[in-house]
Formats: sequence, structure tokens, C-alpha cells
Amino acid sequence: VTSVQLGYADGAYLVMRSAQSNHVREAFHIPAQYSYIVDHLAPDATGRVVGERRFLYADLRTGATAPLDTSEYDPRTRPWFQNTAQAATTQITDPYYFYFTHQLGITVSRRDPATGTVVAADITLQECDRYKYRNQYHGGRNNRKSHLACTAKSRDQG
Repeated sequence: VTSVQLGYADGAYLVMRSAQSNHVREAFHIPAQYSYIVDHLAPDATGRVVGERRFLYADLRTGATAPLDTSEYDPRTRPWFQNTAQAATTQITDPYYFYFTHQLGITVSRRDPATGTVVAADITLQECDRYKYRNQYHGGRNNRKSHLACTAKSRDQG
């Protein structure tokens, strides 16, 4: 899982990303001493989106914060949010390119019916391939839901 995110009914967005991947570390300019970043975007009173990034150590302590440039990002327009609009179950997107990292992957998401908040996790197709390889050739523990999501979605991609 490359990120875990919350999309709110008012357009606010919170995402936590692991800096394990060099691609993510470079895309978000994460200094070497940090293991995670957390971004929070929310519309202000005028409707303008403002945000903050927190750089976290491996033990999840905040090491630094930085303002984020105004963003046009609205989680309500993304496939992972829209797929849950009428669904009472967990949804899995078809593969698509992630907005911020431009990596191909799937998103597993579920909406809280009481608040309209959507909880989601991004999984790159590269991660799916590594997962399948570990379980097929190295006897890794098999998590049936993850296996089915990765198998079904990456099989569609050839």
C-alpha cells in the first residue's frame, strides 16, 4: 500500500504516504531522515483549497511541516471516491494513473454512510506483482482479499 487517504464530503482530503519507494521519495521531495508524509488539503471560507504537509519519522513523530501550494485537487472527482457514491460495500477501482505520483494502480475504498467520508488505500500494479510473486514462489502468507484484488485488477492489464 503506497498511501492511505480520507476524502471528505466537503472536498477536504488527508493522505499518508510511505517514503519506502524511491519514486514517492523523489516525487514529494522527502528528506532522507523521514519515513512518511501526511498532506492535508481543505477548502477555506472562500472555497480556496489550502494545505499543509507534515514530514514524519519512522516512529510517526512530526519532524517538519510545510505549507502546500494551493491545489486544484478535489477527492470527490476521483474514481476511488465516486465508486463509493451508492455502494454499501468495499470498492476496487479499475487500474488508473494516480493523480500525484502518476503511477498505475488500483484503489480500494469504502464510504462511511453516516458522514460520507471515504477511506481508501492506493496499491500500485507493481506492488501487486511483488505481492503475487512473494506468495506464489516464496510461500508468503496469503491474504485472500488482497490476492483477489491484485489478481483481478492486474490480469485486466495483460
